[in-house]
Amino acid sequence: PSGAFERNEFLFLNTRLGISEPGTWYYDKNEKILYYHPQKNETAENITSFIPQSNGILKLENCKNITIKNLCFSLSNSESGKISGLRAINPIGALCFDKCENILVKNCTVSYSGGQGVKFLKCKNLNVSDCLIEKCASCGIVCHECENENINFNRIRNVGLCDFSAVSIHAGGKSMLPYVLDGKKEEKGSAVIFSNTIENSPYCGIVCSGNNHIIKNNYLCGCMQKLSDGAAIYCSRANNTKISDNYMCGMTSEQAQGIYLDELSQNCLIESNVIVNVIKAFQNHLAKNTKVKNNLIINDKNTIITMSRSTGYSWENNIVFSNGDIEIDCKGYQGYSNTLEDSICFSNDILFSKNGKIICYDEIDCGKYGILNIDPKIKKEERVFKCHPQNGIQNKYILFN
Repeated sequence: PSGAFERNEFLFLNTRLGISEPGTWYYDKNEKILYYHPQKNETAENITSFIPQSNGILKLENCKNITIKNLCFSLSNSESGKISGLRAINPIGALCFDKCENILVKNCTVSYSGGQGVKFLKCKNLNVSDCLIEKCASCGIVCHECENENINFNRIRNVGLCDFSAVSIHAGGKSMLPYVLDGKKEEKGSAVIFSNTIENSPYCGIVCSGNNHIIKNNYLCGCMQKLSDGAAIYCSRANNTKISDNYMCGMTSEQAQGIYLDELSQNCLIESNVIVNVIKAFQNHLAKNTKVKNNLIINDKNTIITMSRSTGYSWENNIVFSNGDIEIDCKGYQGYSNTLEDSICFSNDILFSKNGKIICYDEIDCGKYGILNIDPKIKKEERVFKCHPQNGIQNKYILFN
């Protein structure tokens, strides 16, 4: 799937040959027989199995003023053989709303869905709050071509059990490639994604592209467990989007990103986020003119900040603490590279490498920075910046090594 990059692993589901160890199973649809390799102490008498038959549980189309509260939805199927698509947005949801308006889904539980947990397609003014969504084959909450989304105070965990390109929350506008292929159709409205708890996602935790969105006060743990080209919080074409007060941790893959601003993102605010033990803490690609302030990045190993073809960023009062190296990578693909000076303007930021060094990969000439000493004898790809702070210099660049 998209985002796999160099991971050449394949998964075959529902094959009789796959019954190789305790807990594995195969369902023969023609015989309507379930074959199961039991765990220790399990017998046919003390376990129960459920095989959902319905594709989805509730589907509403062209409806208005809908309220669904205090209900549990469990055990729904999804169409077999259907391609999941980019970020697995194609499968049906256990709850599915198509071209509806003024929707409230509150204090509900959605579990064991063969597709999405809750799916909105071309809807307006939707609100999902205080829900538990878990153990879904695809995404948790999907909003596609919608307008005015509020996704607040939900707990979404253990999704993407079959579709590894699934994300926990998909909202906002389209990502860059689908947006271009669709003729760059105008998108309206904004999304607010506030105070959600996300645990264990094979791909991104939150995807929210487009303009004027707010992603605030979310807890994201264990994202990016299977795929690489994504992040706990991923945005493309983000214009005036605010990403603040989020906490990201528990991402064990060295290819995973914490926050990722992708193609044509600009004029955003990244503020007061905490990113813990995510090596590629902050990824930027073809983005510009964004404020990054009051963030805390902590790593037991190395820390990588990527500024690929990204310029005009202002950093203020950020702290990056790393037991290993801190790398600021300004190199792009196809030989393109921008300078650190063009990429980031620092002001009262602290970069502290306890046991490593602070490195910048770019193509600048040695000695270009007035407050930094760069040894011209060191190769560009091995440069170490050492701190020489001076009083009275605006945008003081404080680097500890």
